[in-house]
Amino acid sequence: MTKINSPPLFTRHTGRVVSRIIVATIVAASALASNPSQARAQVSSNLVVPLSADFDYAPICNKRNDRTLSTDWTKWDGRTSSASSYDSVLLDAQSYITGNGKVPRDKVVARRMLEYLRSQNYSFAPRASALLASLLVDPASGPVDVARAVTLAQEGIDHGFFEGATFLGRLYGDGLLVAKDLLKSEQYFKRAADAGDPNASLLLARLYISAPELAPSGDAVPVLFNRAVTNLSKKLNTGQCDVLNIFAGIYGSDDFGLFDPVIATKWLQASAKTGDFTAIERLARRYMVGEGVPVDRAKAIALLREAAEKGSSGSRLLLARLYLENTDLPNALDNAKQWLRIEAERGNGRAYEILANVARGDFGGPPDNAAMFFNLEKASHNAVVDGDVLKRLGIAYAHGLGTARNLEKAIAYLSQASNMGSDSASFEMFTLINDNRGSVDFKSNPVAVLRRAANNGFSEAMAALSDAYSCGVGVDRNPEIGFRWLARAAATGNRPSLIEIGKRALLADAEEGGNTFFRNIRRAATLGDRQAMVYLADAYRRGIGTDIDLGLADRWYTDALAPGNERSQALLLLARMEIAKGERANMIAAEKLLLEGLSTGDTSILFELAKLYGKGADGIPPNAPRALELFVQAGVAGHGGSMLQLADYRVPTKQSGGLDWRQWLDRAAQTGNIRAILKEASIATEPKQRVEKLVFALKQPLCDIKEQVAVAAAIINEPSLKTHTQAIVHRALTIPTDDAGTLYQLANVLMNAEMVGSDAVSGPSVMLKAAQAGKVEAMREVGRMYIEGAILPANFNEAVKWLTLAVRAGDQGAIKSVAELALDYKKTGKAPDVVLRAVLEPLKLAALSGSGSAAKAIAELYASTNADGDLVQQWMLKAGNLNDGEAMVFISDAYAAGSNGFGQSDAKSTEWIAKAAKAGYPPAFERYAIALQIGYGTPVNISEASQWLEKAGTVTQ
Repeated sequence: MTKINSPPLFTRHTGRVVSRIIVATIVAASALASNPSQARAQVSSNLVVPLSADFDYAPICNKRNDRTLSTDWTKWDGRTSSASSYDSVLLDAQSYITGNGKVPRDKVVARRMLEYLRSQNYSFAPRASALLASLLVDPASGPVDVARAVTLAQEGIDHGFFEGATFLGRLYGDGLLVAKDLLKSEQYFKRAADAGDPNASLLLARLYISAPELAPSGDAVPVLFNRAVTNLSKKLNTGQCDVLNIFAGIYGSDDFGLFDPVIATKWLQASAKTGDFTAIERLARRYMVGEGVPVDRAKAIALLREAAEKGSSGSRLLLARLYLENTDLPNALDNAKQWLRIEAERGNGRAYEILANVARGDFGGPPDNAAMFFNLEKASHNAVVDGDVLKRLGIAYAHGLGTARNLEKAIAYLSQASNMGSDSASFEMFTLINDNRGSVDFKSNPVAVLRRAANNGFSEAMAALSDAYSCGVGVDRNPEIGFRWLARAAATGNRPSLIEIGKRALLADAEEGGNTFFRNIRRAATLGDRQAMVYLADAYRRGIGTDIDLGLADRWYTDALAPGNERSQALLLLARMEIAKGERANMIAAEKLLLEGLSTGDTSILFELAKLYGKGADGIPPNAPRALELFVQAGVAGHGGSMLQLADYRVPTKQSGGLDWRQWLDRAAQTGNIRAILKEASIATEPKQRVEKLVFALKQPLCDIKEQVAVAAAIINEPSLKTHTQAIVHRALTIPTDDAGTLYQLANVLMNAEMVGSDAVSGPSVMLKAAQAGKVEAMREVGRMYIEGAILPANFNEAVKWLTLAVRAGDQGAIKSVAELALDYKKTGKAPDVVLRAVLEPLKLAALSGSGSAAKAIAELYASTNADGDLVQQWMLKAGNLNDGEAMVFISDAYAAGSNGFGQSDAKSTEWIAKAAKAGYPPAFERYAIALQIGYGTPVNISEASQWLEKAGTVTQ
């Protein structure tokens, strides 16, 4: 910093900057009252007044805060001639720009008034242009127009109004709205300083300090400084006491080497005594933080309250913020709301915005969505509305927060906010459209909106764009581009992206990927992500990508569960980790974590706990009523999975939150839940309605391969959707997965060659992958394919291998196929004893595990090979005792005929047919009825016979 000589008005003494009490001869154009209670008494034309922070300037100041408007300009259209004089219009416009105790700040109205003045035949019209220039770059007054602002400022300068020169000096010096040009900045500051503007002198001095090469001489800075102080003194002489704030600013910064917070505070105190609201607000902030004065919150409140009661908008808002930021103060929340409501009734949009934040629960009070929506809507009615207000209104309509859900209004508000440059609104709009495809009409590609926000550096948009490219939503699928956007999002500190990259690295390579996982998780945790903290604690505990450190593990675990808005995320993740382990102690621990999170209202926690109570677990008995209660809570709060569960339960309306199961299903479908949409399609009574539901499903993002395959399976038999079927199947085949159920479902879809086209050739290999991934049904199907030799080459050994695996898993179809294989051994090309030995082992294992059909198959095999009748009888009885219906009927027939090792017995024959009927085997119903009618092996019982005949008839129908 350039060293400057101590100016005449300020001297250095004993290392401390002090204000030198000087005597200034002030010609009293507006007189100093000789008695403080006397209003503006005329005094001598020569008056000696000290320039000191300790002096009381109040009696000589113009009372700007008392100015009353000549008329209410808020209702004026900006064109109609007014009864007020041009001078009054100009003064009133200035009052609207700064605001005072009687005039609320309203730059929109001021801008309209100045536009009117500059178009009139008025000598001060160029001054109106100069003032208007500054409003044209202030978004609070309306659309920004920098080029016109420069033109109007120059217009004012050309007519001798040098406020425009100071404005342009700042504009070119800051370089925020125009290209930075220090030479132009210097030129304009010089013109304003030469015209007597003390601010311009100080700004030019600061320019020379920051760019000493521009200074014309070594003493340029002190000369400018002294000139500024002289001109400030002159302004003070005319009653312009706002210059006292400039003296405070001189001591409040180190630009001139005079930084002293104590003296800066004294000047603010002197200014505050004059009733200057700006000084009062700055002084209150100093009392709050202890800058230049001891911390005194009571004093800060008293200062702001006095100004607020006099009508200062800024003081009212600052007082409300003070209460909201210091909720330990008595009745803090109520006091804040009181002052905000007073200012809101005055039409202050910012007050409504803060009230909306209070209603949202940002400051500790209970959330009130209705109040939040009311205040946001009020704020949106301002002539100039903040983009964040429009965004939040859009979100409220999107989710039905405090108002009825309305997707069209949601899109409209989010579009407005996005067009105003809100990247977060662009992101929210993309998410809304993406989640409600088919429910909203949006003419443009939402990805274009998202890309704009991502290119502006908005990390959430980058992450969403990554998902779009990874899934092919709105763009051609390109996982490489998707990963690049994911990496960009992570590089900007997007926490979910950091976690995702870490997880992918760990899955790809457990050893090398551990280091990447640890680095990313640690960064996300350091940025405050609660889930990352849980993963980091686990990494330290297990030594993933780092050395084991139980101390750090405990620390991060504690941090993850510390009080705060995101604590529920940590509780949910920890609970899911415990559930995945599955042991009794883990399930009990998971329940405890979920119960802890209930108070947060997190719908995912409600859902997880409801599932736990619905199914029960080791150490946790099922509790259906409690599960239902939790599902209702989560469903009412908008959780799609809970809505679907309530639809599945089909409980009475009174027990399910006042909605029947179809209403819950419809709500779940409207959230974009694919399973719900497909279920609605499956129960549709009209073909047209079914197709409409399926088309609605196709309009969803379908990023997850499970959802893609589920939709493909649902539309596979709908000829009108053949093109969609082929597209979605082809897309699913490009996404790698090791999920056995998904692979099996996809393989079955691929079997329909007519609907899927050329991709049908992938069917057998996908079915084989499903079998290898552990899908029992796929093992059975692969075994059958190897038997038949049509889809896969005939291979007896492979057939037996896969069927044996399926049989061991208890698959009834596989058991039947193995038995058929043995009975029809000729098509295998193998000797009967070879086939029997190959299939007998898996069938015996299944029978010993409780499979009646396996035991029956063994009996049939022995019977087909003319084996010992005792073996046939032994295995058939075992099958019958395992409640296999066919076996019981076989035994009944054998006893009736006295064959297959069974001695002839009418009683035993009827006993076994009765067992089969009572076990629910339909073919036995009528036969048992006949036995009862004719008394075959049992006493005649016409009444019971009629009951069994009726059952048989029902089955037939």
